Amino acid sequence: MDIGEQILKDAPDLGTGNEEWEENRRAFWRMHAELLAQGYEGKWVAVYQGKVVDSDVDRKALIKRVFTRYGVVPAYFQIVLKNGMRKAIIRALGV
Repeated sequence: MDIGEQILKDAPDLGTGNEEWEENRRAFWRMHAELLAQGYEGKWVAVYQGKVVDSDVDRKALIKRVFTRYGVVPAYFQIVLKNGMRKAIIRALGV
C-alpha cells in the first residue's frame, strides 16, 4: 500500500461538509504515486474536478492563479512529497 492509499484509509473523510473539496482531496491521494512518477515532487498541485489543473513551487502564486482562472472553488492544494505530508510543529506562545 502506498502512502496515498494509507492516508485515504486513515482519514477517508475529514468531515468538512464540502463533498466537492473532499472528492478533490481523495483524488489527490489516489494520484499521489502517479504525481511522484510524473515529476511533481516538491511542487504544490491544485486538484479541481478530480484532476490536476495547475502546479507551482510557490503555493501562494498557485492559489492566486487557480482562483483567478476558476473563481473561488473547492480545489484541493497540496505539496507532493514522497512520504506524504510534512509534519506540523505546533509551539505554545512564548516557548
